[in-house]
Amino acid sequence: MLSMPRLAVLISASSLLACSYDPPAPNPTPTKWSQIKDMPADFADGTDNVRTDDEIRAAMVESDPVYTASPSAAITAEDVSKWNAAAGWGDHSVAGYLKAESDPAFAASAAASVTEADIANWNTAAASFTAADITRWNTAASWGNHATAGYLTAESDPLFASSTAAAIGASDVSNWNQAY
Repeated sequence: MLSMPRLAVLISASSLLACSYDPPAPNPTPTKWSQIKDMPADFADGTDNVRTDDEIRAAMVESDPVYTASPSAAITAEDVSKWNAAAGWGDHSVAGYLKAESDPAFAASAAASVTEADIANWNTAAASFTAADITRWNTAASWGNHATAGYLTAESDPLFASSTAAAIGASDVSNWNQAY
């Protein structure tokens, strides 16, 4: 479980003092009190404004630009709760999780050759897909197996063979795509 320092606050009509201490001492005694300058208005009225440690933490807003730019800034209380729950399940290294794939059907499939780089490339490309793209793909997929649809796979038209377009190769298409 994540252990964070606790905060003790002493409030009077004229001052606000704070002291932090580290658990797990059952009855810790704060030893170094610090005067908090610029007392918040709701404390300055002299009324009982006692706040629990959790209430104080909930009211704090992190403004450090180094912290707010870090991945840690996105950690939520729910994340911490899930991590604590998972930690409570015990040592995951002895849980018998799959560590290697030995299924011959998988090893013979195209998926077996997918690399981390392939996945990263796919994720980069997928970030630009639109809902319209997906709709078009789903429509085309509903037409069935395109490999058996009888599409043109070779050109044997004598008029095409004698045209300028017949000399366009894959590198020409690649060059065109790079230029435009």
